Amino acid sequence: LNELAIMHFYGIGTKRDYKKAFEIFEKQISGNASYGGINATACIWLALMYKEGLGVEASEEKAKRYIDMAASREMV
Repeated sequence: LNELAIMHFYGIGTKRDYKKAFEIFEKQISGNASYGGINATACIWLALMYKEGLGVEASEEKAKRYIDMAASREMV
């Protein structure tokens, strides 16, 4: 699903839609958590989107939370 979210983020084959990209990345985090896995790539994208205010209200605190989440998976 990362690829689909990235397509919406950049507008590849579809209209650029930061909110849709955010929703897809966020679903990956919540969906995988119940299976014990966190998608570190999705966390990094969400951190970027929160930091820059793309599709969501900018929040340094939330951006840091997602960076920390990705780092805790030792995949960054």
